[in-house]
Amino acid sequence: LNVQFEKQNLMEKIDRLSDEFLNSNADFREGTKKAAAADQLAASSGRGVDWGSWGSVGGMDVVMGPSESVLLGSVAAARRLAALEGDDDLPIVAHDNRVLVVVDEKKSKGSDRVMERLKLLMQDAFDSEIIVDTYGPTGNIPIGGNNAQTALIFASSLNDRSSLENLLGRVLKRTAPVAGSAPGMPPSHVVIVSGLGTERTNKMPYSMQNLLGGKLDKLREIEQAIISISRSRIVGKQNPLDYTIVKFGDIASSDDKDASIDIRPGDVLDGEIGPNAAANVLLQALAYQPYARNSTLCSTGSLPEGETVEWNDKFVCLSGPELLRVDVGPGISSDDAILDPKYEQISQYVQEWAATFEGDRKGTGLTTPVLVRKSRKPTSKFDGVV
Repeated sequence: LNVQFEKQNLMEKIDRLSDEFLNSNADFREGTKKAAAADQLAASSGRGVDWGSWGSVGGMDVVMGPSESVLLGSVAAARRLAALEGDDDLPIVAHDNRVLVVVDEKKSKGSDRVMERLKLLMQDAFDSEIIVDTYGPTGNIPIGGNNAQTALIFASSLNDRSSLENLLGRVLKRTAPVAGSAPGMPPSHVVIVSGLGTERTNKMPYSMQNLLGGKLDKLREIEQAIISISRSRIVGKQNPLDYTIVKFGDIASSDDKDASIDIRPGDVLDGEIGPNAAANVLLQALAYQPYARNSTLCSTGSLPEGETVEWNDKFVCLSGPELLRVDVGPGISSDDAILDPKYEQISQYVQEWAATFEGDRKGTGLTTPVLVRKSRKPTSKFDGVV
């Protein structure tokens, strides 16, 4: 009887400890389920976990922020804010749209023209007023970034990698609540403005630019630092952090009359960029393009004021390698036409070409076995799915 009694007490203790453990980790396990669901969605669309903006999970949009078309800050931060707003026990303060800018206009030539245009574009982009706090790299930057959602940092204004690490060590700190107010939320998205050629210092003309003082090597170290900081964040202990690295050439005095802006992943372009073109690229990276999250891109060219650009089409190259692009265009002039002959022809060709690789097809000339399946994603101009 004593044995049975002790056994029963032990089982009850185990059940009690199990319940306490499950209750204490309920939020973590729910977050893990959502992350797994998001990861599955990302895999089905051909993107990795590092993409940074996963789309919809459980019927809830995890990309958008304050409005339907704007996403300031990281996706994970938006989720956390939504969770806080659903807790009646936590004080919630008014949510301002704020961007922290760190730049030394003497070191970063042309940055004054870019920032002047960017501020105007941001005021037009947001329904509510957006606050832009500008500091020099040696200025008294507030701890926590003054609750800005995004930090925009010009790498050429910093001395080296340690300068960025010290700067972010201050900006990314979470401030304690004061007098019953909500705790401060540091920036959850950092945009680094760097230069072309940081990954091509062994090629002309960048090898010559890098001879004196290793200018491009220092910029490259800053790029690597933000990637390392973003990926090393501790889930549950540190606020989430997305990064975007935007590489420009020299900033021209003005934009040419013809729109010729180009955007590519990595560091592959050459040439200068107009101030309006640079400002528009930064606006898209800050507030509109999920593909820019946790990505490195370069841009050159010009964009006269008033010109329109298919920005989604420009940034879609960041979602993965673009093997081939064919401009289909309208095959007939009638606006009321139901079918586009050129579109139908290329669509049929792609389907027939893909069918040649289905199953165990030998003699196709491919050195690696492949399996081609129809996309599970619906037709989407944004994602480039036809």
